[in-house]
Amino acid sequence: MIHLKTCKVPVSRLTGEVEANTRMDGYGVNQDLVTLAVLSSAHWGVSMLRPILFVWVLILVPKTCLWAQDTSPGNAQGCDPRELTVLLRPTDPAYAESIELTRELENRGYIVRCVLRSKSERDFEGQLGAALYRTNRGDFEALFLTKPRTFDSVRVTERAVKGEFYRYSFEGSPHAGGMEGRRTFFARRANRFFMTFDLRLAADLGEVLKPEAISGCYELGALNWRPDLRLGEDAEFTTPPRRIEILAEHGTKGFEQNGYLVRPAPGVPRSIHRGSYWVPKGPNAVEVVWTTGFSGLSMHLNLEGETLRGKATTFWDFPRRTQTAEVVAHKVDCGKDQ
Repeated sequence: MIHLKTCKVPVSRLTGEVEANTRMDGYGVNQDLVTLAVLSSAHWGVSMLRPILFVWVLILVPKTCLWAQDTSPGNAQGCDPRELTVLLRPTDPAYAESIELTRELENRGYIVRCVLRSKSERDFEGQLGAALYRTNRGDFEALFLTKPRTFDSVRVTERAVKGEFYRYSFEGSPHAGGMEGRRTFFARRANRFFMTFDLRLAADLGEVLKPEAISGCYELGALNWRPDLRLGEDAEFTTPPRRIEILAEHGTKGFEQNGYLVRPAPGVPRSIHRGSYWVPKGPNAVEVVWTTGFSGLSMHLNLEGETLRGKATTFWDFPRRTQTAEVVAHKVDCGKDQ
């Protein structure tokens, strides 16, 4: 016997209600500073990764260039030979910064296999340079400013366009154009700006909110959505559990692989959503997402002591007006029956 499983969808998706903004796959505009957000071979004006990349080298050898190759047993042999055709030279503006970063990484246990020259060398105004690092913990892009300038005021807005395709814009100083493509995580530290496809790697490289600093239970209560669209049955798609538990455990399935797990607090019913997770967005900022895979809501929140404060935004897989709501979530005892 064949069993068919039904999938509940918003009523207005069937009736054809029309208006503004569409958001796909549980992601939307990120208005918080993304000191952590997503690496992309996408375009930051141009594509970050190419089949043949220019190499920036890390270990001094008897040449006028630098390069590094890990020859430890069981490890990859570093960069492709084709990538060694154009090496970083002492005359390159970011040469000294790349050497300093490499030493710091190696002191922290990284094996830097090679450093590749990047097409993102001039993405920010007044940028010193950039490099693509290949390490035993993953690849990442590093952009540099001349000290004492920093990336502290840079804010990143993330918007899901369709499926796995994302668009990013940047605000603050220094100014930068946009980029689009595969989802990318960002991190920053002083005059360095990092980009990687790996959330954990980004968290290790730059200033981000550590999972242990935010984990616990929070009282959300009811959200007062504006404008009031009188959604009727569809209101459940924009309704998270009234009390949630934010975990330090990374997701392993579906959309939850994008971040750390969020669950209803003990004794609280689940919402309709298939996935719920949170992503660090800075030293004191997070994004929390509930998604059915098509519709749901996201929250961009700042941690203020034991309170999460910010804004919630709805998203749909069909044209419907976006709603927003203020969020003030106080930390509570997970075992407390409220």
